Amino acid sequence: MNLELTVKNYRCFSEAQPARLKLNRGVTALIGGNNSGKSTLLRLFHEFQPLFEKLSHDVDTVSDLFTRGLPLPPLKAVRDPWKIFHRDSRGDLVISVRIARADGFDATAVSGPDETHLAIARKNFHCHARVAADRDAAAARHVTAGAAPVDNLVFLEKWRKVFQSLSRSLYIGPFRGLEDVWLADDDAAARAAFREQARRLVAAGGAGRVCGEIKTLFHFHDFDFRPADADAPAGDRQRLEFFINGAPVPVEELGSGLGQTLMILLRAQLARPDYIFIDEPEAHLHASLQADFITTLSGFARVAMVFASHNVGLTKIAGDRTYRIRRDAGTGASIISKFTPDIRLSEMVGEAGFSAQQIEGCAKVLLVEGPTEIRAIRQILRKLDAEQHIVLIPLGGGSMITANRDDELREITRICRDVYCLIDSERPSADSAIAADRLAFKASCEKVGIDCHILERRAFENYFTARAIQSHYGKSFRALGPYDDLRAKNPTWHKVYNWKIARDMPLSDFADTDLGKFLQKVATAPCKVL
Repeated sequence: MNLELTVKNYRCFSEAQPARLKLNRGVTALIGGNNSGKSTLLRLFHEFQPLFEKLSHDVDTVSDLFTRGLPLPPLKAVRDPWKIFHRDSRGDLVISVRIARADGFDATAVSGPDETHLAIARKNFHCHARVAADRDAAAARHVTAGAAPVDNLVFLEKWRKVFQSLSRSLYIGPFRGLEDVWLADDDAAARAAFREQARRLVAAGGAGRVCGEIKTLFHFHDFDFRPADADAPAGDRQRLEFFINGAPVPVEELGSGLGQTLMILLRAQLARPDYIFIDEPEAHLHASLQADFITTLSGFARVAMVFASHNVGLTKIAGDRTYRIRRDAGTGASIISKFTPDIRLSEMVGEAGFSAQQIEGCAKVLLVEGPTEIRAIRQILRKLDAEQHIVLIPLGGGSMITANRDDELREITRICRDVYCLIDSERPSADSAIAADRLAFKASCEKVGIDCHILERRAFENYFTARAIQSHYGKSFRALGPYDDLRAKNPTWHKVYNWKIARDMPLSDFADTDLGKFLQKVATAPCKVL
């Protein structure tokens, strides 16, 4: 389910300027300066995890929350609980949770009120919840004494599942060691327990997914890690041994980027979270790997991932939606707002790390419609062993795909001569003509020397096979016809997950299509400039 949260009087977010955040499927990015409140908002879900866990136990606990209330359990990594309140506000801390419309993946009944206000009293740390009766006064009767028992149970079970989902979160802070990911409570026993869990996972052969992701991300021929031999010295038996392309590598020689990536993915595999919250995921990674790492990590989250960064270019490429957080100069409170970054293509080329990839050798630029296409097309380029040489840049959707774009497109060709473009046709039928604005955009590309291909089918997802779709979503889902609109299908799936379907399709499924042939050409064409 998609959730919308409003947080008042929490740390740097005041009652007058609350934090509003949508936890929608896919990847959400937080952008802002130092000390703006990005990390604080991510920590909210970590600190309050014990409360969400308590509320997920049973419907009786949820019933107590709505009737008499209950004491706030000890929060995670909070030494002084008074610090959770905004320093200049006297009111209670309030977390409002609203269930957005149900989607094709969610069978949870949305009966009763769809919004709840969870308050933590400043005076005694007592928790109490009330429904948003002003939004749906009739539905609010579900929690009154006169409500029918079955209706009441349905309501309570619905919110128990909401709190359960929020409790299944993985928080990864900005301070991460090489040998094990930073744990917020800094507990040596917890670290030892994590290492033992990892050792057992590896010993049972359950780390194959992590090894595969590392191998693909870092372009190794092979990568593996396993527990030390039984005859190793007693102090080394809990250690893991690492092998790159068959050769043993000591942990201290893995490098900080590889070491942190490995342990983060291992934590995600162990946790199997609904939500992942990570601060500065690009830390210690080469520019060419950052967006791909975010995509890879988001695949371990069953619902959504939220990351905070200072890199605007990374949020444009890797985020499905972006929020900007800044400090109010007058009050000092943090202000969060939806952020739609300007798409200036020449700047995007630099922000996406083109120069860093050019240093490694031949680098090409491929313009695509948006972040969902970036993630999906990257999966095909992986199969072509070409992703490390091609920088994918989002056009920002249909707003950019218009006539008279010659000047903007020419700026890119001054930076890189190997520029290609791939856009949807959006044709509703085989007999339909391609829209004039798309044809005009293609003409602008060709005018400045950019090879632009308009898909024969309606969109990228129209190339997916039934087998690949059903392997993710079940037998009730069907493949799209060449010109079907995904939004009109029932059941449907989210475009943000197109990359997962593309990842699991063999290259042969694309090879004979115009999409596959164009990407093959991009991957194999000789570089014009080295």
